[in-house]
Amino acid sequence: MDIGARVKELRSGRGYTQEYVAEKLGVTRQAVSRWESGQSMPSTANLLALTELFGVQLLGEAADAGAEKRAKAARLAKRIALLFTLYSLLYGAYMLAWYTEGPVSFLTGRILNAVLTAPACLAVSVLALLAGWRRTAWTVLLGAAGGCAAALLWPTGPAGLFSGFVGFLICFVLGFAAGLVWDGFKGRESVFRHGVRQLEGAMIAAAMAVCLVWLIYAGDRLQYISGADAGYLAGYEAALSGVGADGFCDSPYEGASQYDLGWRRYWQDGWHDAAGELTRQAGSH
Repeated sequence: MDIGARVKELRSGRGYTQEYVAEKLGVTRQAVSRWESGQSMPSTANLLALTELFGVQLLGEAADAGAEKRAKAARLAKRIALLFTLYSLLYGAYMLAWYTEGPVSFLTGRILNAVLTAPACLAVSVLALLAGWRRTAWTVLLGAAGGCAAALLWPTGPAGLFSGFVGFLICFVLGFAAGLVWDGFKGRESVFRHGVRQLEGAMIAAAMAVCLVWLIYAGDRLQYISGADAGYLAGYEAALSGVGADGFCDSPYEGASQYDLGWRRYWQDGWHDAAGELTRQAGSH
């Protein structure tokens, strides 16, 4: 327990008001309030006066609390450094693939954009650590790694659209949600001061809202990609069957707006690609 919480516990246990303690020590009530909220620490002289007032030795407790606080700060710094190292290794491995001529280079460049994706995941992990959601910080990292793997393994469909980012979003959100549930059962140790505990709730609520938006986007994107692939194949087959470009037909699922948009957008691409192949084959004979 930190010294501020200890002072509050002793004062409340004896039925003293903050005004009474302030009067006995010759300080303001606001000073006592700041001690109890953790916004400031009593001086050595005030600790001695509090010891005399409460009949409890507080100097040793203050020293122990200070040592514990420094130890927590050291552990937090080590965890942030480890997170930064692991994210850097993950980012470096995928960006190395971007500069190769392998089949994953295109997907890799899209999933780990140098400006956004990896730094954003690192920021979420660090914020989770600061809020005391230690397990969430690591599950977010695992979700990001799984999402990158999903992006590389998710094949590009006939329309050539990159669908791996959808896999990344799903893995990231699942990792984030799993960490919150895990931390919810195990508890957390926040490093924020008592006076700004509201920031924790606001930060978690904002993160959950962002994840919800991403999941909605992922669902819409999957519909669009599915419609685009189906529309591309329909247009391709239509050209091979001798149907002209003006023979475009509507998608069979017009009720699904994203699916229908993808179908309509890529039917023409499929038709033109097939028509181009037929033209090249005719020219080679």
